[in-house]
Amino acid sequence: MEESGLQLVTASLDSVEETYIQKELGHHVRRRIDDLPENYRRVVYGYYIEEKSFEVLANEQGINEKSIRVKLHRARNWMREHWKEDDFS
Repeated sequence: MEESGLQLVTASLDSVEETYIQKELGHHVRRRIDDLPENYRRVVYGYYIEEKSFEVLANEQGINEKSIRVKLHRARNWMREHWKEDDFS
């Protein structure tokens, strides 16, 4: 195999490995989100996983956008206190 062909295969393997690692990390993060207190879980999942806006989340939960922002802020603080970086490596 020529050198450029070998580089292409190596690059493809690296890409496959990176994709697998990202998927596994995503699954792990979702499981950790499931461990959040309920009042934070819905906001975190909706905002980060489902990529919903503050407006959409507020309408779904029947509260104002400011309350969504506060919940998200408190959820981030909770995660900082309870989660360690090593939990995700």
